[in-house]
Amino acid sequence: KTEKAQIVLNGVTIKSQDTAAIYIKSADKVVITLAPNTENTLSDGSDYVPARGAEPNACLFSKDDLTINGAGILNVFGNCNNGIGTKNDLKIVSGNLTVNANKNALKGNDSVQILDGNITVTMCADAIKSDNETDPNKGKVIISGGKLQLNCADDGIQATQSVTVSESAAVAINAADKPVNCDGTVHIDEGSLILS
Repeated sequence: KTEKAQIVLNGVTIKSQDTAAIYIKSADKVVITLAPNTENTLSDGSDYVPARGAEPNACLFSKDDLTINGAGILNVFGNCNNGIGTKNDLKIVSGNLTVNANKNALKGNDSVQILDGNITVTMCADAIKSDNETDPNKGKVIISGGKLQLNCADDGIQATQSVTVSESAAVAINAADKPVNCDGTVHIDEGSLILS
């Protein structure tokens, strides 16, 4: 629980029919690095019962803080539930990500922070979600950079406490419901959000 760990994906395909493709059960923080000039694919089955309660509930699932970085490509197919999910903080520093999910594409219970990278969500319910309702300092989505294309059947960005999108980010949202759904504070710099 106190250790930091790094996983380097160097051109791998990981498929699982009965649980998450990658399941991080315990750590302080985990960094998944996408090796340069590689394409990596994760996928889970369309119907499986989590071993304990509702976990894991994502194709790439972590019970603790998860960071994704690197210059490679990551394709995620969350066929059962979420695409990439963590019970704590989800941070994307860089990388080229394509996510297809049955439910939420990117979910961090405490927060989702995107610093840079190219992120495409091809199909999901909510594209980016943070839903901690018990702590006023959590339940946040912060997008400070990167290029995002979000296609979703529900909300584009959903958070309980706050949503922030900086001018250095370019976020295109095609949402069947609300592009941004947040009952708290919403700050979106002019020109950073494109709706279709």
